[in-house]
Amino acid sequence: MSKPIVEIYRRHQNTTQTMGTCTILMENDVPTFASLSLEPGWNNNEVSKSCVPIGIYELVWEHSPKYKRMLWEIKGVPGRSEAKFHPLNYYYDSEGCVGLGVRPIDMNKDGHLDITSSRDTIEDFHAALKGHTKALLIIKGKPGCN
Repeated sequence: MSKPIVEIYRRHQNTTQTMGTCTILMENDVPTFASLSLEPGWNNNEVSKSCVPIGIYELVWEHSPKYKRMLWEIKGVPGRSEAKFHPLNYYYDSEGCVGLGVRPIDMNKDGHLDITSSRDTIEDFHAALKGHTKALLIIKGKPGCN
């Protein structure tokens, strides 16, 4: 089986947060997973403060000492390491990583959209990629999104 493709398409971005959609495509571009994505805003690729730049990356299934579990890590981000897909509901829970969820809502009433059901959505993401240890990540965005 060929390597799955994970696509993030950024739809909204400012210096605080980045929101988009995440899709997993298997053979023949058949989508097997879809969710919202949440990352920090664009801050010139600053470590722990910025979303991952638009581009093409390798995803690797590996153990995270910080989270004490297996997670998908984004490899090849210029000047960065340890960018992962992990559960997060709020943009400030990310240090340059990607969170996945179901519904956008301002849960903490701070004026920024958060995402619901992140823990369950990450588990669904893992299930959709089960049996793979590598995937291709393509990050795109509408004009104005980095």
